[in-house]
Amino acid sequence: AIDGAGKAHAYVHMGGKVGVLIGARTGSDAAAKAPSFEKFVDDSAMQIAAMAPSYLSASEVPEEAKQKQSQIFAAQLAEEGKPENARPKIIEGKIAKWLKEVCLLEQTSVLEAEKTVEQLRAELEKELGTQVTLAEDQHAVGEFSSNGDTNVSSVDHDTAERPGHSAETMLRGNGPSPSR
Repeated sequence: AIDGAGKAHAYVHMGGKVGVLIGARTGSDAAAKAPSFEKFVDDSAMQIAAMAPSYLSASEVPEEAKQKQSQIFAAQLAEEGKPENARPKIIEGKIAKWLKEVCLLEQTSVLEAEKTVEQLRAELEKELGTQVTLAEDQHAVGEFSSNGDTNVSSVDHDTAERPGHSAETMLRGNGPSPSR
């Protein structure tokens, strides 16, 4: 359930092989019922199904994950024979690109290629005149098999509410568990 005004939304993709359950909050009941809010929530669920982000925003990516990715990039650059003095700047650029791939709000929208999910969220917030957040309190991971069995696990997260940076529940199937 969503605390306050908002919506919980289920999205099923690929004939039921991938499902996403997402929560979104807004500042008023009227805004929660607006067609543009409902479209944003549905589009965000579709984005999650298509792009499988591991995090909601770059600020949520643990430093350990960034360090691990930096080590992977450093090893790749060494193997490619890139000059050692150029590697830190190249790694910085690769990390920035990686964050845009693994963070929902930083991803380019699959429906509006010239905008990020965050830009769409901010535009909706301006249109509605109230905050719009995706919830991040927990996610559930589900694998859907051809015989109809579903294996679901959930993880609770203690995270602070911030405008534009929150999702309550996510249900993904046939993919790796989002890292948190």
